[in-house]
Parts: sequence; structure tokens; C-alpha cells
Amino acid sequence: MQTTETYSKYQSQKLTRVAENLYRNGEGTYYGRIIAGGRNHKQSFKTHDRKLAERKLAEFLQKIEKKETQVADIAFDSLADEWLASIKPRLKDKSYTRRLSSINQLKPAFKGKKIREITHTDLAKWEASRTGVSNRTFNVDRETLRILLEYAITPRGILSKNPVDKATMPKRKERKAVIVPPTKEQFEKLLEAIRHNKYTRGALEYVEMLAYTGMRLWELNNVTWADVDFDKNTLRITGGEYGTKNLLQRSITLFTPAKGVLEKLLDGKKPSDMPPTQTLFKQKSARTAMKTACEVIGLPETAFTHHDLRHFFCTNAIEKNIPDHVIAHWLGHKDGGILVKKTYGHLRQSHSTEMAKLMDYTG
Repeated sequence: MQTTETYSKYQSQKLTRVAENLYRNGEGTYYGRIIAGGRNHKQSFKTHDRKLAERKLAEFLQKIEKKETQVADIAFDSLADEWLASIKPRLKDKSYTRRLSSINQLKPAFKGKKIREITHTDLAKWEASRTGVSNRTFNVDRETLRILLEYAITPRGILSKNPVDKATMPKRKERKAVIVPPTKEQFEKLLEAIRHNKYTRGALEYVEMLAYTGMRLWELNNVTWADVDFDKNTLRITGGEYGTKNLLQRSITLFTPAKGVLEKLLDGKKPSDMPPTQTLFKQKSARTAMKTACEVIGLPETAFTHHDLRHFFCTNAIEKNIPDHVIAHWLGHKDGGILVKKTYGHLRQSHSTEMAKLMDYTG
């Protein structure tokens, strides 16, 4: 059992950040902390005086910086190529291509510069040169630059501080697209149109699985029969060789509609009767089937996309009053529901209209 004295000592070791690289424990003692040379450097300043601590911090940083210069500097182009090689095995092709595109755009701006030679003026010039691009493009390129310079800190140990942060180079505000999820009526019509078209009916179960599980396209394409467990009523989502978007596997409940789709695919068999490495579907997309169905039911050809089916799943869950953190787990988000609330926290107009009827002050 932990004594009061031990608990107090433990509490005092918790460090609270009060400024950049400056921390304070529960007893008010100041510490300096910085990552440099791939290591976490920490030092107690043995004082409760803020001004004295700040002076000692300056000395501490200067000392670390002096040690840091012992690590050889490297040209921007070389570090960028090294970083790209290090991330390629961990990223999907699309994500890697986007980072490569950003690096190819960044290289001319810092050509001939070594990492430690890059100044805030150089960064400001690059930022100004990007005034003509969309805010989304700028933010991706900025993030790529920030991550690259973070790599220069750890593991390379070339820098001790990242010059790209919220203060020196803030993100540009992006206009959020309004997500209008399909209505239940539209979804049923879509399924009917796919079902009654002999050229597209093979995509029916594929579309249903996306809508009934909220999986991303890549995730569904890599679900194998070994990931299906009828006994535990679970479905494992791994993302296959390259993993899910955040590289975390998850296991979700096999929802009744989704289980029904799998039973149709099995046609009397059990998941254990199927080759364990065989994916649920041979096809990798239902884009053509959905486009054709939208034309049949009188909707724009882009009214339903694969990701719209994810929106459809999430909106249905929200309207059933399922907690945000539970939905977040099903979708594979790591933030405990923040993105669900922020991105999907609206309701379909039909549901909103029904809820509005409850706002009757006459009764």
C-alpha cells in the first residue's frame, strides 16, 4: 500500500510544462528538458525562482547546443532522401506519393542549404512563395517540412529545436466541406438499383459491407476469412500488409446486418471452412456500380462514393445515440471521439426535422 509520504514524492516528480523546454514539478522546482542528438536531456535547476530558472535554462540549452554541433550537419536534399527512405516501408503508396510530392516541392527552396543553415528568413521566403496554392496543399507541405525537421532532431541529432511550429509558421485555415450523408431512402434505392442490374449485382454485398461496418475501402479489401469470428461475433480489421490508416489493428462487433452479408457470401459454410488468407471479396471497388445506380435513381453520379458509405454508417450510429468514443473505436479513430463529434456531429435533415417536433412549448 502506498503511504502518503510516498504518494507525495511520486506527485512531486510529475513535471508540468510552463514554457518551451522549461518544466516544474509538484514542489515547484524547475527543470529543463530538451531532445537533442536522439536523446532526452533533463536537468534540475534546483530553484523555485522563475527568473533564475530561465537564466539556468539558457545556459543549459547553450551547453546542449555546443554538444549538438559535434554531430555532422547534412544537406537538406540528403536528409530529405534519407527520411523518405525511412518512411516508405510504413506508408501506403498514396501517402508516400503525397510526401514525395511535398519534398520535391521543398527541395528547390532549400537547395544548397545544410539543415543548421536554414534560418527563419529562409522559412518565411518559402511560406511567402506558397501564397498561390490552396490552404490544404500548403498545410500538407508545411506538415511534411515539420516532420522532416523533427527527424533531424530525433533520431539524427542535428537539431535540438524544430523551427517550424504554430508560432513561427501557423497552419492556414481550411474550408471544411459540408458532409451530407445519404438518406436511408437513397441508400435503399441504391441497393435496389445495383441488385436489379445484372452487370453490377455482384457489387451488392461489397457496398453493403462498407455501409454496415464503416470500414475504409482499403480496410475492407484486406479483410480475410481468418478475421471473421462468428463464435465471438467479431470482425478484425488489420489493413493487410500496409496496415490501417493509423497503423493500428482493431476488432469490432460483427453487427447484425454485416453478419447477414457474410452469411450470404458463405452460402451455408462457416468462416473456418474458407481459406484463411482469402479476402472476403475479389473486387477492390464498387465505384462503377454505384455510379451506374445513381444514374438509374436520378442522383448525380458522384452522390455515392465509398467514403459516403462510411459517413452513412457513422450518421446512423449517431442517430442511435451511440457514444462518440464507441463510434470512434469502430471507425478506427485514436482520439476517443473528438473527430466524430467535429466531422460527423451533424444530423441528417430528416432526423433533425423529427427532433424539432420535440421542441413544442405549448404542451
